[in-house]
Amino acid sequence: MLDTVGAEMQVVNKKETAISLQADSQVVLTLDQGQEASSEILSINFGELTKHAEDVRQAREFLSTLGDLSQTQIFAKIENVEGLIHFDEILQEADGIILSRGNLGIDLPP
Repeated sequence: MLDTVGAEMQVVNKKETAISLQADSQVVLTLDQGQEASSEILSINFGELTKHAEDVRQAREFLSTLGDLSQTQIFAKIENVEGLIHFDEILQEADGIILSRGNLGIDLPP
Protein backbone atom coordinates (compact mmCIF):
# COMPACT_ATOMS: atom_id res chain seq x y z
CA MET A 1 0.00 0.00 0.00
CA LEU A 2 1.19 3.50 -0.64
CA ASP A 3 -0.09 6.81 0.64
CA THR A 4 1.14 9.24 -2.02
CA VAL A 5 1.98 11.94 0.54
CA GLY A 6 3.10 9.72 3.39
CA ALA A 7 5.33 6.81 4.21
CA GLU A 8 4.93 3.40 2.60
CA MET A 9 3.24 0.66 4.59
CA GLN A 10 4.34 -2.94 4.33
CA VAL A 11 2.08 -5.86 5.12
CA VAL A 12 3.77 -8.36 7.40
CA ASN A 13 2.91 -11.90 6.25
CA LYS A 14 5.00 -14.54 8.00
CA LYS A 15 3.17 -17.45 6.35
CA GLU A 16 4.32 -19.12 3.15
CA THR A 17 0.89 -18.73 1.55
CA ALA A 18 -0.63 -15.70 -0.14
CA ILE A 19 -3.46 -13.75 1.47
CA SER A 20 -6.60 -13.36 -0.65
CA LEU A 21 -8.68 -10.26 -0.07
CA GLN A 22 -12.36 -10.17 -1.00
CA ALA A 23 -13.98 -7.28 -2.87
CA ASP A 24 -16.27 -5.07 -0.74
CA SER A 25 -15.04 -6.58 2.53
CA GLN A 26 -13.38 -4.78 5.42
CA VAL A 27 -9.82 -5.42 6.57
CA VAL A 28 -8.42 -4.33 9.93
CA LEU A 29 -4.88 -2.93 9.88
CA THR A 30 -2.90 -3.40 13.09
CA LEU A 31 0.61 -2.52 14.23
CA ASP A 32 0.73 -5.75 16.28
CA GLN A 33 3.57 -7.65 14.59
CA GLY A 34 2.55 -10.82 16.46
CA GLN A 35 -0.88 -10.86 14.82
CA GLU A 36 -1.13 -13.53 12.14
CA ALA A 37 -2.13 -12.08 8.77
CA SER A 38 -5.42 -13.18 7.23
CA SER A 39 -8.04 -11.84 4.84
CA GLU A 40 -9.68 -10.09 7.83
CA ILE A 41 -6.66 -8.58 9.60
CA LEU A 42 -3.27 -7.42 8.34
CA SER A 43 -0.29 -6.51 10.46
CA ILE A 44 1.60 -3.58 8.96
CA ASN A 45 4.74 -1.60 9.56
CA PHE A 46 5.74 1.71 8.11
CA GLY A 47 8.81 1.63 5.91
CA GLU A 48 11.63 3.49 7.57
CA LEU A 49 13.39 6.30 5.77
CA THR A 50 17.11 6.05 5.11
CA LYS A 51 18.59 8.96 7.02
CA HIS A 52 22.01 7.66 8.11
CA ALA A 53 24.57 5.02 7.20
CA GLU A 54 23.53 3.19 10.37
CA ASP A 55 20.13 2.48 8.77
CA VAL A 56 21.90 0.56 5.98
CA ARG A 57 24.16 -1.27 8.44
CA GLN A 58 21.11 -2.37 10.45
CA ALA A 59 19.37 -3.63 7.29
CA ARG A 60 22.49 -5.58 6.29
CA GLU A 61 22.80 -7.04 9.81
CA PHE A 62 19.17 -8.15 9.76
CA LEU A 63 19.52 -9.72 6.31
CA SER A 64 22.61 -11.64 7.47
CA THR A 65 20.42 -13.44 10.04
CA LEU A 66 18.29 -14.89 7.23
CA GLY A 67 21.05 -17.05 5.77
CA ASP A 68 23.54 -16.66 2.96
CA LEU A 69 22.33 -13.58 1.11
CA SER A 70 25.76 -12.57 -0.20
CA GLN A 71 24.23 -11.82 -3.60
CA THR A 72 21.61 -9.50 -2.08
CA GLN A 73 22.25 -5.81 -2.61
CA ILE A 74 20.88 -2.94 -0.55
CA PHE A 75 19.74 0.19 -2.33
CA ALA A 76 19.10 3.06 0.07
CA LYS A 77 16.13 5.27 -0.78
CA ILE A 78 16.80 8.91 0.09
CA GLU A 79 13.49 10.69 0.70
CA ASN A 80 14.26 13.71 2.87
CA VAL A 81 16.80 16.43 3.60
CA GLU A 82 18.40 14.50 6.46
CA GLY A 83 19.15 11.58 4.14
CA LEU A 84 20.50 13.99 1.53
CA ILE A 85 22.82 15.60 4.11
CA HIS A 86 24.24 12.14 4.94
CA PHE A 87 24.35 11.03 1.28
CA ASP A 88 28.11 10.33 1.16
CA GLU A 89 28.16 8.16 4.29
CA ILE A 90 25.03 6.28 3.17
CA LEU A 91 26.63 5.64 -0.23
CA GLN A 92 29.68 4.12 1.52
CA GLU A 93 27.43 1.50 3.17
CA ALA A 94 24.82 0.87 0.47
CA ASP A 95 25.21 -0.89 -2.86
CA GLY A 96 23.35 1.92 -4.56
CA ILE A 97 21.12 4.94 -3.99
CA ILE A 98 17.57 5.70 -5.09
CA LEU A 99 16.55 9.35 -4.91
CA SER A 100 12.85 9.91 -4.30
CA ARG A 101 12.47 13.07 -6.34
CA GLY A 102 8.83 13.56 -5.40
CA ASN A 103 9.42 13.33 -1.66
CA LEU A 104 12.60 15.41 -1.86
CA GLY A 105 10.71 18.05 -3.82
CA ILE A 106 8.23 18.31 -0.96
CA ASP A 107 10.91 18.26 1.76
CA LEU A 108 13.40 20.70 0.18
CA PRO A 109 12.80 24.44 0.52
CA PRO A 110 12.04 26.28 -2.76
